[in-house]
Amino acid sequence: MPTQETDHISYQRSFYVEGGNFSYAGTVSTSIKSILKKMDLPSDVVRKSALVSYESEINIVSYARKGVIKLSVYSDFIQIEAIDEGLGIPNIELAMQEGYSTATQQIREMGFGAGMGLCNIKNYSDKFDISSEVGKGTYLKMIINNFSSARDFNYGSGNNSKKKLNLKVRCAEGYLKKTVSGGYTGDLLKRCHGQIP
Repeated sequence: MPTQETDHISYQRSFYVEGGNFSYAGTVSTSIKSILKKMDLPSDVVRKSALVSYESEINIVSYARKGVIKLSVYSDFIQIEAIDEGLGIPNIELAMQEGYSTATQQIREMGFGAGMGLCNIKNYSDKFDISSEVGKGTYLKMIINNFSSARDFNYGSGNNSKKKLNLKVRCAEGYLKKTVSGGYTGDLLKRCHGQIP
C-alpha cells in the first residue's frame, strides 16, 4: 500500500518480542497505543491498532521463538507488521477459521489460545496480509486507515449512502467535528477544503 512517491512515514519504530515470555506479553501493544494516543490520532484508529498489535504480539509469544513488531505511521494510515521466527503455519486457511487453535494446554490455562487472534486481526484491519513458511516463520501486515482529513476519506463516493458518519476533519484552523448523514457523503467530503458545509 505505501509508496515512496505518495506516502511519507512520519514515525517508525520496531519492537522486539521474545517467544514464550508471557510475563511481558502485551507490553508492545501498550507502547503502540500510548505512542498513537500522543499523536492525537482518532480513538478508533488507536483502538484498532492496539488490538491488532496485541493479537500479533500474543501469537509471537505463544508460537514463535522470537519476533519483531514494526509500527509505521503514514499521513493516511497506520501500518503494523509482525515478523516472527518460529514453526510457521502449515494451513493458513484453517488457521484463519474462528476457534481454530494449536495452543498447548499450558497456553490455554493462562487464558490464551482461544483461536480468535488471526480472526480479530483480520476483522479490525482495513487491509490484512499474511504469509508463512513452515519451519521458518510468519509475516503479518495490517493497515489501519486514518480518516483524519477530507482528502483521506473516500466513503460512498457517488453512492446514495444512508449511513451516519462521525467525522473529524483536519484543516488549517485545527480539527472540525461533524456528523454527516444521507446521500453522496463521499462526494461532499471530496469537495470539502478544510471545512464541512
